[in-house]
Amino acid sequence: MTNDNDTAAQSTIAHSIHGSGPTLVLIHGICHSRHAWDDVLPGLVDHFRVVAIDLPGHGETPDPDSLDDEVGERMIDELAEFLRLVSVDGETPHVAGNSLGGYLALELARRGHAASATAFNPAGFFHGPWDQRRTVAQFLALRGVGRALKPVLPLMAKTAVGRTAMFGMFSSKPWRLAPDAVARDAKNMLGNKVIDHGLKASFDYSPDVAGAPQTVFWGTTDLTLMRGWKRHFEVLPDVPLHLLPGLGHVPMVDDGPTIADCI
Repeated sequence: MTNDNDTAAQSTIAHSIHGSGPTLVLIHGICHSRHAWDDVLPGLVDHFRVVAIDLPGHGETPDPDSLDDEVGERMIDELAEFLRLVSVDGETPHVAGNSLGGYLALELARRGHAASATAFNPAGFFHGPWDQRRTVAQFLALRGVGRALKPVLPLMAKTAVGRTAMFGMFSSKPWRLAPDAVARDAKNMLGNKVIDHGLKASFDYSPDVAGAPQTVFWGTTDLTLMRGWKRHFEVLPDVPLHLLPGLGHVPMVDDGPTIADCI
């Protein structure tokens, strides 16, 4: 982990810092890690001081002190403090996020903790309680099957069929993903506890009190938050929406350069 900020090192949030320029914090989605942005980083480091983080209970960041249905709200508080710590000379960092990370990024901007927010397929656009249950059930089922097949997951990750079965709900072209990356993300999924509280979690967006620029992009080949963009202007009527045809729920792994251009 590269860390050029001694104050930020005091945080429990594991992170790496790349490049130089205005600070941009990248926030991944549920069950992933900061490595979800690996293919995006080359297109950002010449323009930003990029801080890629592992959310609490993900990657190298320990589980939150308390795991309950309010864990999302506590993540926002912890991230707001992290943004303050990682900033340089009092700047307000920019944020970008995917899925759960997209929701968190937008909330940080709307509450005045971020200079701007770019969100990709953000949480909070369910088509009703049943759709939230379906989405969470997908994650729980995938984790359950993964735990049952744990001994053979590394072997599955080496085959196109295995990668498609393991990552098809996240990527539009899972067979093209790197085997090592799929195996790493599968390991993250198996140990994740945050998803257990997804059924009762609230993804309501706060009133925008800061006026920070916000933009949302949706990969249209999303098998997780299916057609979430259809509700975009109902949920966030004043936030611009852009569609990314052919990209999946985690568009960073489908087309890193395009996602960098979006940011």
